Amino acid sequence: MVFANFDFGHGITAESKFAFYLSEWEDNDFGPTYFIESTDYNNENWVTRSHNNRTQYTWNNLVHYTKKLNKHKLNATAGMTMESDENRYLSGEGYNAPNNHPDLRYIDSTEDTKRFASGSNNKSTRQSFLARANYSFGDKYLLTASFRADASSRFNKENRWGYFPSVSGAWNLAEESFMENVQWLSQAKLRAGWGQVGNDNINNDALLTTLGRTIYVFGTEREINLGQAPASVGNADLQWETVEDMNIGADLGFWNQRLTASLDYFERRSKDMLLATSIPYYLGSAWSAPYANIGTLTTKGFEVILTYRKEYASGFRMTHSMNVSTASSKITRLVEGEAIWSGNHQRLENLTRTVEDGVAGEFYGMVTDGIFQNESEVINYTDEFGNILQPHAQPGDMRFKDVNGDGQINADDRDVIGNPEADFTFGVNMNFGYKNFDLSMLFTGSYGNDVLNAVKPYAGTGSERYNSFAGLLEKAWDGEGSTNSQPRLAAVDNNNNFIYSDYYIEDGSHLRLKSLQLGYNLPKSWLDRVQISNARLFIGGENLFTLTSFDGLDVDLGGSALERGIDWGQYPLPRIFMVGANISF
Repeated sequence: MVFANFDFGHGITAESKFAFYLSEWEDNDFGPTYFIESTDYNNENWVTRSHNNRTQYTWNNLVHYTKKLNKHKLNATAGMTMESDENRYLSGEGYNAPNNHPDLRYIDSTEDTKRFASGSNNKSTRQSFLARANYSFGDKYLLTASFRADASSRFNKENRWGYFPSVSGAWNLAEESFMENVQWLSQAKLRAGWGQVGNDNINNDALLTTLGRTIYVFGTEREINLGQAPASVGNADLQWETVEDMNIGADLGFWNQRLTASLDYFERRSKDMLLATSIPYYLGSAWSAPYANIGTLTTKGFEVILTYRKEYASGFRMTHSMNVSTASSKITRLVEGEAIWSGNHQRLENLTRTVEDGVAGEFYGMVTDGIFQNESEVINYTDEFGNILQPHAQPGDMRFKDVNGDGQINADDRDVIGNPEADFTFGVNMNFGYKNFDLSMLFTGSYGNDVLNAVKPYAGTGSERYNSFAGLLEKAWDGEGSTNSQPRLAAVDNNNNFIYSDYYIEDGSHLRLKSLQLGYNLPKSWLDRVQISNARLFIGGENLFTLTSFDGLDVDLGGSALERGIDWGQYPLPRIFMVGANISF
């Protein structure tokens, strides 16, 4: 990194920073011919060599201006930034060298007709002009305004630039003269803000339709041939996604900051959202879904943060804080007006649906209505004309609702079966201290969100060669009245019990002890003897327990915009125990 600072006087300073990163590596591999036994051998050796070169740089140039006149304060910044990221890749491979000798482990030694090469040059650049000004009057009235102009190489020239303003203000009531006699209120600030930022988080080649190498069999001789097929579908009309935020809030303090509160109402509108979309089947082997500006997502919510501090003459002290937030989102506009399907599952097909006036990535499937307990229930489950709705069902099979009332149970009866968004999320941080001892605990959790157990189609059906959840046999239906939630386990399932339905949707509400730590600071008199300034011993742990009704390994699931709250069988957060010491000299 190279940087320079300049002071021109009169409150004007400037800075320039240039950072450069270079990475190069080479990879050489060889797979020999060998014969161990009839089921473990390789008749054709292979050689590969790959080169990868990556360069990145950023260059920031900023000018600052500071001015103070009586109660007026002004800080302003303007400048230009540039960044570049380039990755060059070259790879070659060959098959059937004469033997495994080290001197022949080169691509030129392999058979002429079995040599292949590939390479790419992946580059993206950004350029930005920015300006920001902060103004305050007597620390009572605060105003901030900023503007950005960003250009990205990931868009065509006509869409390359995006322009993003923002403005915010605050009124510090505690500094007003009429608040001088209000002793119980130590802080009172009202604030509001509005602003926009841009998003260009797409593939560098999202504009382009590309071809890739493919191998296929052709002709009566069934010869293996090399050819080209679509590898990605481009969209030349892509443009910046604009994320627009509006916030109204207040910061309050009571009784000399013993209790503080931060209250916020926010709205976020993501316009021209950039997302990968599904592609029609007639595009054949175009595996990479194209990006598009699909529409607008609006999110509204509240957040409350409370903190309480107290110290006692006995030496006991505590600081507790709690935050609770709620946010609900809605797709207010889709460009094509059609549903976007996502979450491709090997057995359940698409798991989520996104439509106008709906939640992004809502779970959409069949709706169940318990389990048939006897033959009479199967026969009497009919439409208005007396036709049996599930003629292939047996006692112990799942009963599916005829949602649209057409007298048939099929894909047209799918409905919204779950919402990945929580009614609210929360965190509680508790800190205690007594003389040299300290204890801290952090709890996190959510309430009201649904999660989709995408492992259940394998481990919850008792079929084929997959492992099953512990206790599945005992939970499954094995006679009238035994259960109304887990279907019978059978080698033949004519009722299709385990199609995508609300059977896979579970409550994601949970409470987790995220961290716990007990510490002891060694007395200062002890440390002075060995010339140590501070020493703290501690024991603790992380993810010590989680209270939830979810059957999977970990209920705290992330995901993407259209695939939230799905348990794909991710490795759970580990439970960690720690013993240690912090020592400073």
